[in-house]
Amino acid sequence: MSQQLTELIESLMRRDSNSTASSDDQLRIRSQEQQQKHRFENALASVMSQIKTADFDEIIRSLAQTTSANQLDAARVRALLQAILQVGYQRDVVADDEVQTVALLVQLYRSWRDTPLPRGLLLALLVYRQSTPAWQAFADVVVTDPLSTPAAAVEAFTPFWRDVDADFTQLFPKLWDALGHTSVAVIVLDLANYLFRSGRLSVHPATTHAAQLVNLLGGIVERLEKFESDCRQHGVTDVEVAKQVSEGVALAVALADCFARIEFQPAMGKLYRMLDLSHRRARTEAAAALAKLGETAGSDALVEMAGEPLVRLRVHAYAKELGIFERIAESHRSEAAVAEAELVMYLADPSCFGFAPASIELEDARDLYWPGYEEPQTCYLFRFTYRLPQGDLTNLALARPVPHVTGADLTDLDLRDVYAVYAGWHAEHDELRRVAIDLRLPEHERLVDQACQRLQAHLFHDLQPAFLADYFGTRIVVVSAVRGDMAGTVLVSPEQEVWVPQGSTLRPLTAEVAFDLFVGRDLLGRFNHWDDGGWSDNG
Repeated sequence: MSQQLTELIESLMRRDSNSTASSDDQLRIRSQEQQQKHRFENALASVMSQIKTADFDEIIRSLAQTTSANQLDAARVRALLQAILQVGYQRDVVADDEVQTVALLVQLYRSWRDTPLPRGLLLALLVYRQSTPAWQAFADVVVTDPLSTPAAAVEAFTPFWRDVDADFTQLFPKLWDALGHTSVAVIVLDLANYLFRSGRLSVHPATTHAAQLVNLLGGIVERLEKFESDCRQHGVTDVEVAKQVSEGVALAVALADCFARIEFQPAMGKLYRMLDLSHRRARTEAAAALAKLGETAGSDALVEMAGEPLVRLRVHAYAKELGIFERIAESHRSEAAVAEAELVMYLADPSCFGFAPASIELEDARDLYWPGYEEPQTCYLFRFTYRLPQGDLTNLALARPVPHVTGADLTDLDLRDVYAVYAGWHAEHDELRRVAIDLRLPEHERLVDQACQRLQAHLFHDLQPAFLADYFGTRIVVVSAVRGDMAGTVLVSPEQEVWVPQGSTLRPLTAEVAFDLFVGRDLLGRFNHWDDGGWSDNG
């Protein structure tokens, strides 16, 4: 093994920091950790640029020989495996002794159980090898030692959706035995549907198991019916039950697609029960499956579901596939309707609100020259409301050019300023950046002192410097402040002070949002004009 590769393997070992160290020592430790991170990244890039089959095998052996998986740094191991996947896929790195290497990967996979190490990526390595021993081992461990989370399963199965070329019959029917594991059941069905749909398998793997799968769907629908009945009476009281319901819906969706693909008529009874659920995604998939099975009621229900923004884009795709897109009302297939659907999907994402708003309506639409685009863009603002236990939450969100919502309450702003907030947030440029204030730096100390003196002279008080910003050659000091009895933000440049009141006390315009507003006002004002109707492009 080369010295460089040896050092890379050694750098995978975890080093615990001393949480009881003094603040100065902790600062030194963090600095050392940052340096070690940079060295690891550089070493990884260098090794991957010249990796050979023997090096690949040596890495796997070294990991397998680690006495304790807990000694390994999970983040670095993940980075290493992801790099191997990329290089191995591009260069078709396959070991001379395939059986031995596969055995080592399986050994590692089993030893990493109950650790934060990325077991799913080990299975992805098996997939990328595209050999009979590797794929047989993959199917075996998925069934006998399943991954603990759907996210890990996605990591493991994702390579199948890429340009791999092997005998997919090696995976089935073995993988059907994994349907009892909730963490992998959905992705196994999705894979089977994909392989059949793409022509990689001439016979759908579910064909000989369809009757059992109908019973599985029946059980899922029954549980979903009970859940919805309980929710109408008592609300959602158990987070774990809600999680199980989400998993059940995902599996029901995959099953509905499966029955449509194999044209399995005996499933229609369960699909009709699924169509009666209130869950929008479940109803949409049931409607699409029934429509593909020739049921008019399915087509009618699908057209009706276009009125639900959360599933509208999926409905559009199915309706086009079925040749019934023109049956959808124009108000549900217009550009504004598509923008609304994109925004609702964004709001319902777990990284945002996690569920769709109770109501949403178009607030404004206009063509604007927008940061990052050469041609004018049709921009859409929507007003939405969530019914929450603590009260209603209403705000204005941008749907296009890119969906986004800020945590600050924008409802009392002039429309031009609402657009400006989102334009400033979206703007990217090498000469536009925010800089954390470090008063140990003489320049930062001088700029902050000068800004505070100017603001005090103008009767601002309770000054709290937030950050510095560079805006196309101008250095700006952003300061949270109070003027009179009103809180807000002041942006201090050499030429001016720009005051932005915070507005709502519950969801105020923060210093970050105030800077976005400042940037957006300037950028939109340069390329658009404002009349009584609001901003519009100068073209």
